Amino acid sequence: MGYSIESTYDGRGLFEEDCIASGTLTSGEVIALTAGAGLPTGTACGATAIPHGVVTQGGLTTTNCKFVRIMPGDVMVVPATAADGTTAMSSGEVTSLIALVGTQAMKVSATARTFDGVTTSGGKLELLSFDSVNKKVRVRIPIVS
Repeated sequence: MGYSIESTYDGRGLFEEDCIASGTLTSGEVIALTAGAGLPTGTACGATAIPHGVVTQGGLTTTNCKFVRIMPGDVMVVPATAADGTTAMSSGEVTSLIALVGTQAMKVSATARTFDGVTTSGGKLELLSFDSVNKKVRVRIPIVS
């Protein structure tokens, strides 16, 4: 499962936009956007970056892809894993993450499809809640970065 947008700050509707892939993009990944010669260029979001969108239709390098834009104040829901984005969190890591709700900034995992629930230093996404049974977190995109 990739990211999902739970709510928008201003109640706006969600719609798809086009971008050009920089590297292979997969549906469900979060991306950072940069200005292009026409369409913006989408790149898998780095660990400490603030994501600009969620890919809805991926593609190979230099091909058109589709994404839904994420704006400051939006809330996203996604699984939390170890830093690699695929390994399950240990029980100690789960306990630590529960204690960090409301005080910790989350990072995007190495796969750009989950949150890094282990190495959270340097993250910029506000941790709102953590469901320790389903290992899902809710984060808010910061209003000011």
